[in-house]
Amino acid sequence: MKKLFLAFVVIVITTSVNAQTSFSIGLEGSVPMGDFNKAGYNFGIGGSAQVDHKVASDLALTLNAGYISYSNPTSNPKIRFSVIPLLGGIKYWFSPKVYGSGQLGAAFNSTKIANNTGSISTTGFAYSPGIGINITNSIDLLLKYFGNSVGGGSFNSIGARLAYNFGK
Repeated sequence: MKKLFLAFVVIVITTSVNAQTSFSIGLEGSVPMGDFNKAGYNFGIGGSAQVDHKVASDLALTLNAGYISYSNPTSNPKIRFSVIPLLGGIKYWFSPKVYGSGQLGAAFNSTKIANNTGSISTTGFAYSPGIGINITNSIDLLLKYFGNSVGGGSFNSIGARLAYNFGK
């Protein structure tokens, strides 16, 4: 997993030289929904890196990798759930400030019990539609839904990504 993330970072750095490509680093907050919330998880926090490559004045292709960690304060012993989403998609600007986003990919999930060296890992199908606003040329806010389907179950959430953009 670390090698895959490192490869993503190398691709991001090498492609951000192109004037049509921008790179952003974001802080992510997430609130579990449905069965994920009912299982006792109440909030997730993490970060992400994203590359946007403009293919038209109002359309970009995106690559996104991140990490979000959720704690379960109701469980005994304490359980942590983390997800590493790797997503690709599109971003379409409705106006110079407002855009829609849609991404698909894989979610690498891990469930760990406190004070235990073992963990359970799964891979799920991930999808994330959202709507965003460019607050300034450098600051971006995206409100999104994150679907994470794993073997008949789901770890779905709603969240926000506050990002700093390089190269806009």
